[in-house]
Parts: sequence; C-alpha cells; structure tokens
Amino acid sequence: ELIKPELEKQLSILAVEWPYREFSFDTYYENIELIRHNLQLPKAFHAFLETHSDSMLQISMTPVSDFPIQMLALHVDDKEKIEIMDFILPPKARGEFATYFKINLKHHSKILENMEISAKIPGSDFVFRIPVKELPSYDANIDARNENSKYINLSEHPDILYNQLDSSWYFNKKDIVIANNYLLRDEKMRLTPGQNILFQKGSIMIIEGELEVFGSNEFEVNIGTEQKMDAFQLIKSNAEFNNTQFIGGSEIIGLYSSNCILNACTIADVNGVFLKASFSDITIKASYFGSVDQIAEIDRCKIKFLDIESRKGIDFLISYGCNVTVLRSTIEEYSRVFSLNEVSTLKMWGTHLDNNESIAQLNQASSLNTFSCDMGKAEKGIALDNQGDVLQKSTYNLYKTNLDQIKKLEVK
Repeated sequence: ELIKPELEKQLSILAVEWPYREFSFDTYYENIELIRHNLQLPKAFHAFLETHSDSMLQISMTPVSDFPIQMLALHVDDKEKIEIMDFILPPKARGEFATYFKINLKHHSKILENMEISAKIPGSDFVFRIPVKELPSYDANIDARNENSKYINLSEHPDILYNQLDSSWYFNKKDIVIANNYLLRDEKMRLTPGQNILFQKGSIMIIEGELEVFGSNEFEVNIGTEQKMDAFQLIKSNAEFNNTQFIGGSEIIGLYSSNCILNACTIADVNGVFLKASFSDITIKASYFGSVDQIAEIDRCKIKFLDIESRKGIDFLISYGCNVTVLRSTIEEYSRVFSLNEVSTLKMWGTHLDNNESIAQLNQASSLNTFSCDMGKAEKGIALDNQGDVLQKSTYNLYKTNLDQIKKLEVK
C-alpha cells in the first residue's frame, strides 16, 4: 500500500513514453497462408508454341506472378522430357504490357502434343506444370510466302511505273485491278489521291518494305476487295494510310512485326475482322468505322485509337498480351467492346461508349483503366477471368467515369 501511489505514477510515465497496443494473430496467420499460396502457384506464367520443325521448337512465355520462376523441363505427352538448363523467367513488370521470353529446344518427338513445362520458384520444393498452348494469333497464316501460291514481283504489274526521283513504285492509272498475288520487297510503293484499287478474289499484295497511301479530303484513295482474306499483308514493313476508304471485304490488312498508321480513314461494311496483327505498332486516328464486325484482333502489339468514331459491330477489339490506348473516341452499338486476354492492358481517356451490350471481358491477368470517360448505356459492364486459372486476377479501375446507365457493372 505504501508504494502503490508511486508505482502507479511510474506506470503512467511508462504508458506515456512507450505506448503499445495489442494485436490479434489473425494477420500473422493470413500472411502465412498468402506466402504458402504464392509458393504453390496454380499458374505462374503462360506458355505458347511459336514455331517447330522435325528437330527444333521455340516456346514463348510471359510471366503473370510476382516471383521469378525457374524452368526445369519440357514434357511432350509424358513420353519425352527435355531438360531446360539455366533459364529463370523474371517476375511480371508492374505497369507494363506483357513481355514474352523465348527459348529454343531440341526434340525427338514425331508429334508435338500435350506439352507441359515443369517449373518452380527458386528455393521452393513445390514443382508445378504449365500447359503449352497453341499461339493465340494468326502467325501461322501471316507469312503467305510459305504457302504454295505463286507470287509475282510487283514491278511486273501492267500499270505500275518506277519514280526514280523518290525511289518508289506508283500506278499510272486511276482504276487499278489486282488480279494476281504480288510481292514488293525492300522497296516503296505509293498510292495517290483519287485512285481506286480492287483486289479480285484470291489476290493479295505482300509488302516487305514501305507502303504510302496518300489520299486527300477531296479525293480519297478507295480500296475494295471481293474476298475474305488479306488484301495487304505487311511483313517487317512501314505503312501509312491517309484519307483512305475501305469498303466491304474482310481481313483487309494483315501485319507482322510492322508499323502501321491509319489517319482520317473511313472503313465500312466489313464482314469479319478489318485488321489482324502480331508484334506490331499500330496507330489509328481521326477515322470512322461503320458496320465493321470487328476492328482488330492483335497479338503482342501496341495499338492507339485517337479521336475515332466506331458504330455497330460485334467485337471492337480482341487482344492477346497487348498495350491498348484509347483517347477521345466514341464507340457505340457493339455486342462487346473489348476482349483483353493474356496480360493485356487498356488505358482509356475522355472516351464515350453507348448502347453496347457488354463493355469488356478481362482474362488472364489483364487490366482496364479509364479516366474521365462515359460508359453510356450497357446491359453488362465488365466480366472478369472467364477463362484460365491464373493466380494474379484481372483488374479494373474506373476513375471519374460515368457508370449510371450500366445495368450490372461486374459480371462473372
């Protein structure tokens, strides 16, 4: 009793100088579960078969986890095991679009099927297997020179001339018919205002150089096709379409490892996909799309839509591992606006959507971010991860975006 007053005084001083708060162990155990889950990933990366021959194959991989992954072996139908030596897949970079890493391996299998890669996090004993899928793009079709068709050098077209002043080929007639398969390699071709070019059924033009299409406000360049296949195929090329009108057809432009700009163009009545691309950089600006089933299907590309208007279609864009940017555009009357797959990222500013059935489907750790947009009327908003089993889920962030007219924002 004698020391109690002094003891309480000293305890009060300790409480003031070194305050503390008791916490439960819930957070501690939650962290243990999180670490265990991350060390036993259900799917840490995606793997695709790029190319293969009788003895060699190439696999492309992109990470979706926050941990480095050590590759152990490739298993072919559990009959052949191919060791993968000294290859560690880095963690997924934050705020970046999908980065793909390629490995080349020798094999002895007659048929490449049911392939899986065994891997683990360095330091972990847990080994998981990731299936190797077919490439979700049209790489197999883009290089038309591998097919049996015969290609004629573009210089042999009856209506083409060579301009030595700017080292380019041009057509000397207003109305041009492409009735054969032509190839232009390491050179430049130019289309001029008012020209009309028609691709007859079964014809194609492969560009492995430069293509310049220079229409004007008064005299557009008109491109038509009677077929359902690429009119232009650009392989490791640069192309620019200005004031160009595309009417009808399907798969009019095909790109592989190319740069392409469409400026002030009009695209209408396309039954299918207008543009398909792999490993390319695409910019579409100040252009109008009307009654186009699908604007683009792209694989591992960068694409920008600037000040465009697009109305009435099925899918505006389908992407696989791409970086997509949409600025100040109007997109209306689509069954689905965006399908983002395989770690695709979409950033959209000042854009107006309206009267679409569904805004977006996000699969395999893809992300959608909007800034000062108006989503307009829509039956469904955003569907998350309808495909695949991935640890890192798809995400969306709708900043200062009007969502009032969407009946159901998030759907499964």
